Amino acid sequence: MTRGAHLVLIAGAAWASTGCFFAPTRAPVEMPAAPSESGSPAEAEAAPVALAEDRALAERSPAPEPAIEPTREPEVEAPAEPEPEPVPVDAVTGSPAAAHHELAGDLDEWFDYWLDDYGPNLRLSLERMGRYGDMVDAALEERGMPRSLRYLPIAESYYNPRAYSRVGAAGMWQFMPGTARERGLLVNSLVDERRDPEVATEAALDMLAELRERFDSWFLALAAYNGGPNRVARLLRRHHSGPPGDSAFMGIRDRLPRETRHFIPKFLAVAAIADDPGAYGITDIELEPALEYDETTVPDPTSLDVVAQAAGVSEDDIRVLNPHLPARIVPTHIETVLRLPVGTVSRFERNYAAIPTEERLTIVEHTISAGETLGHIAEIYGVRLSDLMDTNPGLRPRYLQIGQKVVVPRLRRVLAGEGSG
Repeated sequence: MTRGAHLVLIAGAAWASTGCFFAPTRAPVEMPAAPSESGSPAEAEAAPVALAEDRALAERSPAPEPAIEPTREPEVEAPAEPEPEPVPVDAVTGSPAAAHHELAGDLDEWFDYWLDDYGPNLRLSLERMGRYGDMVDAALEERGMPRSLRYLPIAESYYNPRAYSRVGAAGMWQFMPGTARERGLLVNSLVDERRDPEVATEAALDMLAELRERFDSWFLALAAYNGGPNRVARLLRRHHSGPPGDSAFMGIRDRLPRETRHFIPKFLAVAAIADDPGAYGITDIELEPALEYDETTVPDPTSLDVVAQAAGVSEDDIRVLNPHLPARIVPTHIETVLRLPVGTVSRFERNYAAIPTEERLTIVEHTISAGETLGHIAEIYGVRLSDLMDTNPGLRPRYLQIGQKVVVPRLRRVLAGEGSG
């Protein structure tokens, strides 16, 4: 078969596959037979006579009455169904920069990281989102910010308000102490609002919105959130002369610190997985119940175990609602709101009033002296070293300083005068 014949066959097959061979739309009309050329002369002569008789008969017959058309109701057009509103493109994950070829290799690595190396932590993060996700979503919607940012706390802390990094960042949004104080958050040994999910979320989203306004790019805003806005601004001045926007991030990406350089693909990968976990084999996620609570205050410094006893709930319930109280004390010299499970405030206030003032605080602060270690302090107060460490998150045992304060979970026997301290 010649090459031309191949082309004809391919073209014909393509034409047929597109449905372009149309079937007739109606049945064929039956046409009257043509007069026979072999008819006799008598038949030919009889034809005009028959036609004349038919005409005369038609003239004598009354004309048929015209048919009356039935009245028809005007057709009412059915209302057109509204077209579904187009799904808006997310300004972060839908940015053209997210599909940049230079990010492809890093994205593959981070997909492997989330799905293989940190699979259990990712599942735990998705379950924690049941507790805090609605709150974050509402804050994002109020500011008109991209929905994908609801997954940023997974990349930062696995959605853990108590998370504490090796460099001192804390909370769901991983604020450093200095940055947190600049944003108006309270950070000390008794109250650390970096760990307060609601307060920290408001501060984090306000900061991200300001960075987006400053750099005209969500990619640069995220890089500045992770690596510092002054660093990003300096690199843009020195190494980018093009237009602003997400493409500018690609222009300075190789000059950013390694952690910041990889922060964007790390976030993009986890956002894609978390948005449709079933597509990646993550099923049967058991969401934690949404965060709900009532609020009250106390007149005296009070330990959280005493709060739990008065409210009739477990201490874990109180700690989950109050992660911003790392020392497990509700201070009174600092304006502090105490959160309680819904419906327990009346019972708490009634029972709390019956607790003697001297029994409302079951932990103390110990001032470190020369030569003391955490093990020594734990022995003095008769507590476990692990409890001492849990009560003082971020404390570095090898770098204790004279005069430093250590919060000690004090035993009842110590309060009763049976021990030292």
